[in-house]
Order: sequence, then structure tokens, then C-alpha cells
Amino acid sequence: GNIDGGDITVCKTSNSTELKLYNSEGTIEWQKASESLAGGTPSTFYPIANAPSATYLAAALTATTYFRAKVSSGVCAIEYTQPVAIIVDLTPSSTSISGASTICMGNSKELTYGIGSVGDILWQYSITSNSGDFYDLDGETERIYTATDLQETTWFRVKNSNGVCEPVYSKAVQVVVNPLPVVG
Repeated sequence: GNIDGGDITVCKTSNSTELKLYNSEGTIEWQKASESLAGGTPSTFYPIANAPSATYLAAALTATTYFRAKVSSGVCAIEYTQPVAIIVDLTPSSTSISGASTICMGNSKELTYGIGSVGDILWQYSITSNSGDFYDLDGETERIYTATDLQETTWFRVKNSNGVCEPVYSKAVQVVVNPLPVVG
């Protein structure tokens, strides 16, 4: 038979995937294996206890796992399905931004995103508030970001994203921009 429902990517935080074995005849035993050190191929398969039906619910996975079904019938030769993978993306996490302070209009400000976040980095800004109307700063994907020629008070934050997982956001920091003094 063949397995339906595998060869997908899920998020580490919460995942539940139903695997179904079709077109099989005999006693079913589901098996699983972790990804090998070589990457992309399964290591040794081990039986999954109490999984004798044609449907198996793979839940709470914390790492990429391979599944296959072993089908037997009396003294006949044992058959195995082709393995399917459930790839697990790490949950993104954020950290803090340092370097925010008051500047004069037209000046620049260097901000640094702390070490320890998980996922891809993308800087965002808002001129409205610290909680809404944020826009991506396209191409700004490094830990250090320099905001140049600031004309008004601006909030900055970082979006962390990883694969199919929901993105997370750092706490926004405010760079206050004071107007230049004018002599009348």
C-alpha cells in the first residue's frame, strides 16, 4: 500500500498529522525513525506501540521524523511502505532591540537586535504607534540596522519567521526625533 498525509512541513509548537495507509492487506505496524546525521534519509526505524490500524496520528513532533508501515500476513514475506517525512520547523522566537534614543531631525540611529532569536530577521517600522501600522523594511535582515535621515518619531521592531510557523515580533522601541531649532 501507500501512505497519504506525509511529506509535509509542520511547526514545532503544535502539530498533528494524520497518516493513512491505503491498499494494504495484512497486519499493520507503524514505525518511525529520526533523520540521520547525513540529512534527508531516515535512521533506524522503531515500532510505534499500539498503532495497528490503517490510520496513525503523528502528534507533538519536536524534530523531523520519518514514518512507514510494516505489513505482515502469517508466514508470507513482510512488506514495508516507502517512508514519508514530517519535517518540523523550529518555532521562531524574538529578543530585544538596543540603541534607541532621542536624535535630531535628519540624523541617523543605529539599532542592534540581540543574540538568541530563532528564525529569519526582518526589520519593521511604524510612525503611528508601538503596536500597529508596522511596515517591512525590505532587505533589512541583519542584526544591526541603521535608520538614516529620520524626519519624525519612529518605532522599530523585528519580525522573526521560520518556515510554516507563525511569525513573532520583538518589543518595539521608539526613536524620538526632535525638530531642528529655528531662529526667527
